[in-house]
This record gives sequence, structure tokens and C-alpha cells, in this order.
Amino acid sequence: LMVEQHESYSIDVATAETLECRYQNDPRQQERARQDAESEAVRVLTQDESQSEYSFRELEQLVRRMGTLPGQRDVVFVSPGFLTETQKYTISQIVDRALRDKVIINSLDSKGLFAPVPLGDASKRPLVVPGRPDLEGHKVQNQLASYERDADVLAQLAYDTGGVFFHNSNDYDEGFRKVGALVETYYILGFSPQNLKFDGRFHSLKVSLAEPARLTLQARRGYFAPKKAQDAASQEKEDLEQAVFSQDELNGLPVDVHTQFFKLSESQTKLSIIAHLDLRLVRFRKEQGRNVNNLTFVTAIFDRDGKYVTAQEKRVEFHLLDGSLDKVSRSGITAKTSFDVRPGTYMVREVVRDSEGGQISGLNRTVEIPF
Repeated sequence: LMVEQHESYSIDVATAETLECRYQNDPRQQERARQDAESEAVRVLTQDESQSEYSFRELEQLVRRMGTLPGQRDVVFVSPGFLTETQKYTISQIVDRALRDKVIINSLDSKGLFAPVPLGDASKRPLVVPGRPDLEGHKVQNQLASYERDADVLAQLAYDTGGVFFHNSNDYDEGFRKVGALVETYYILGFSPQNLKFDGRFHSLKVSLAEPARLTLQARRGYFAPKKAQDAASQEKEDLEQAVFSQDELNGLPVDVHTQFFKLSESQTKLSIIAHLDLRLVRFRKEQGRNVNNLTFVTAIFDRDGKYVTAQEKRVEFHLLDGSLDKVSRSGITAKTSFDVRPGTYMVREVVRDSEGGQISGLNRTVEIPF
């Protein structure tokens, strides 16, 4: 409220508390107390935004990973909530990703039971400012509003993806039973907005029952329009990311993969991955007498627990005359990638995508390097 909305009552409350705690209510320090309060508010907001961005980035990566797994996909997200409201667009993007990948997010508010005291906490001194008897009441109101705002993100993630939001209770056993239970029945509704503007603005949605009877309805309350149209490069990046973190075998292109390793020492090994692509089945586009296509090779390494270790990307651009294409097609193209790894068991994921046809292949190979 102080930083984003410049709400005067919030600033006055914080100033009064700072004046009392730091300056023993010396009226000569009023302006200094206000400056201190505003600086502290900026510091707290900046710290919370940084922590929130990290949490949301990890949650999005988890949703991406869950989207590649078979069966019903549920995530349990436990958090005390989030202070900042500046991440609404990011939250909407996570919801979009979860809906596309059919991932349900269930949220549990770890703050537990919240029992507000309408007239303030009797164990603490009330906020008394000469001439401003209203500040203590506004302080309590801000605390109530803050509690609700903290839980807004958790509620949105759950309600917008078809999940369960458990809050305002200290019965964590019951809470985890509810958020960990599988949803038996749900419906997926979709629509394509007409004349959509790429302005990043929020648009409300309303889903209702023709005959509600004694039923309750949980549905997404709105969405953010994209800030810009997705270009070919963004689409390619998204396709590659999804394919890399998938465990499914994809055979859009004729690719063969081999691995080999050489021990450099007891603790270091050179692991090489050789991917060979048969170009005879790859479609090229004719442009000014040339055969055009771009191939992207992504080689990713995962450990035995399926955790991402590292990856490399290589891009090959073709602008070939017919004779050169015939010659290259007979031999195909080989891409070699090397990594320095420790002995152990790894899963190698090789993904190849062509730009013209959008075809993609993803192959897995298990490598065991003895100690």
C-alpha cells in the first residue's frame, strides 16, 4: 500500500510507529521518521518481490516438468502467501501453462488459522498519536487486508487450475488430505477471444450454471492478454523446452543417437553424444535457388533421479544449391556434443527440431559411467 498505491493512512501508521520506536515520539523527527518508514517499505517490498520471483520461477519449471509425465498431474503448493501484487501477470502465465499441460495446482496456506482482533492486540500497546485517534483502527484494517492479499495468489493458483485451496485452519493433517486427494471429475472449457489485443490487460471471465440447485462452481475468474504476439523464435524455444523435459520418445525426424565416454581421472569423465540425422526425409524450402532450413540440436543431461544437470544447443543453417543438398543428403549430418561429468548414471536426452516443418525428435539414452 505504501509503495505501490501511496496510501496515506498506511504511510501515517508506519511513520507513527517509527517515530515511537526510533525517536521516542520526538515531534522534531517527524519527517525523518516518515523517510525511514518509506525506505523500509521499499526494502521489504523489493525483498519480497525477489523471493516471489524465485518461487514462481520454480513453480513454473515444476509445472513444465509435470506436464511431461503420464497420468493425472497434481501439484501441492505450500506457502504463507505473497506480499506483493506486482506479479499478477506472472501468475496468469503459470496458470496458462498449467491449463495447457493439464496440471492441477492445490494450495495450502501455511499461516493456519487467522483470528483477527477487531480492537487490536491487547498484549501490545495501542498506537496513540495526538490528534490522530483513527490510526489504530486503520492499522487493524490494514492487517486484515494484508492477510487477505497474502492468500490471493494461493487462491488464484488453486481456483484457476481446478485445484483445492485449504486455508484458515491449523488442522494440517486434514489440509494435506484435501490438497493431496485426486479430483474425481472436472470439465475443461475453452474459447478463443475475438479481436484480441496484445496489450497485457486483464479480462474477466464468468462461468455459471443454468440450474445451480445446490451445486457450487469453481472456475477461472479471468485472464491476461499476451503482451505481444508469439513469433516463430518464441514458438521454437517453447517446443524445444517441452521436448527436452519430456520423457516421451518423439520421432518426427530420422535421428540416431550414440554415446561414448573416456575417463580423464578417477573423478572426471568426458562424455560424448553423437547424433546423426538422415536429411533425405527433411523438407527444405526453396528460396532464390537455394534450399533453406535450420536445424537445432539440444543435448541435455539428467542424473539418475531425473534432475537436470546441464545442456548444450547447436544450430545448423542450410542455404544449399541443389547439387550440394544431394551430396549432403546422401551422407546426412552428424552433431557431436561433449560434457565433463563425474562417474555415475545419467540419462541423455537428444532433441532435434527443424525450422521449416516444425518436426521434432526426442530420444533417450542411459549412460552408466563406473567409479
